[in-house]
Amino acid sequence: MTNRAMLVSILIALGLFGTYLVWEKVFKPAKTQTPAPKTIVQEEKKIPALKVIVTLCKRANERTLMKGYVENTGNTELSYVTVHAIWLNRSGLAIEKSVVYVVKDDVLAPGNKQTFDSVIDNSTVSRCNAEILDYWA
Repeated sequence: MTNRAMLVSILIALGLFGTYLVWEKVFKPAKTQTPAPKTIVQEEKKIPALKVIVTLCKRANERTLMKGYVENTGNTELSYVTVHAIWLNRSGLAIEKSVVYVVKDDVLAPGNKQTFDSVIDNSTVSRCNAEILDYWA
């Protein structure tokens, strides 16, 4: 091979290599890397919920005793629960209310129950009721 043929071969090779580089940088579509899908773990939303049930309303002389329980129907622990004990007359009108601390220095886990009782000295009480007053999750 002569020097001239060798020079032409080198120039052709460089031209082809340059064309390849231009093709790679300008014309060839970029490879997009598809990231692995992120696994999103959603934390369960904390939902506090309570129900209160009066199980006994018994009058003895001038005193009336109320017993019942509070049930944690939510999905989070509760560290403080108070109930309004409501004392009703024969017509169903509230004549007195008292605050009962059901959960104070403990925790009420989801699905668990805590009992309470309350006593009142009032001769006009004929029925009892209770409602949730306050709670802390």
